[in-house]
Amino acid sequence: KLMEYFRNEDSNIDFMVACMQFINIVVHSVENMNFRVFLQYEFTHLGLDLYLERLRLTESDKLQVQIQAYLDNVFDVGALLEDTETKNAVLEHMEELQEQVALLTERLRDAENESMAKIAELEKQLSQARKELETLRERFSESTAMGASRRPPEPERAPPAAPTRPSALELKVEELEEKGLIRILRGPGDAVSIEILPVAVATPSGGDAPTPGVPTGSPSPDLAPAAEPAPG
Repeated sequence: KLMEYFRNEDSNIDFMVACMQFINIVVHSVENMNFRVFLQYEFTHLGLDLYLERLRLTESDKLQVQIQAYLDNVFDVGALLEDTETKNAVLEHMEELQEQVALLTERLRDAENESMAKIAELEKQLSQARKELETLRERFSESTAMGASRRPPEPERAPPAAPTRPSALELKVEELEEKGLIRILRGPGDAVSIEILPVAVATPSGGDAPTPGVPTGSPSPDLAPAAEPAPG
């Protein structure tokens, strides 16, 4: 009957506003959501939604306020169900992500522990290597110092003797040897003998034959004969 009066009294705006206000109170003041959806469905079944669609162009502000209040509080069961399904899917995905995060966190913790153990082992090896290097350096320094103390001192090197210049006699002998007047015979060791070579002398007359009685290589006739020894 209410919907019948509400549809038929379209000329009485105040009555329509009062009816719409009553419907809002009846439907939206219920705390039980299932019963609220049931009442909403009953009014929809009676044609309230279609009639409100026709009244959207009404000029009454009071009626527009009541209509808008009803539409704002309407429960869209399909949208709520879709939101619930989406929320459940999101929750499941969040649970999967949380499990993955927990697994990755555990792996990261294991990797950190393993890396810390490796770093500690490497630091231990490095410290041991430094100690061994320091020991080797000390041994090398000690062996070098002992070798230097046992090594005999090097003899002082005498300065190189200056080359001796040949004497005037040696120069003269070399000159005579070059001219072919003498021959120097060097024996074993430092033994040296000088041999005078014979020299051919030409006659004053211009002949090529040598002077009779004068052997080749004898002293020149111009030289004074040697003094004979006095008889005893």
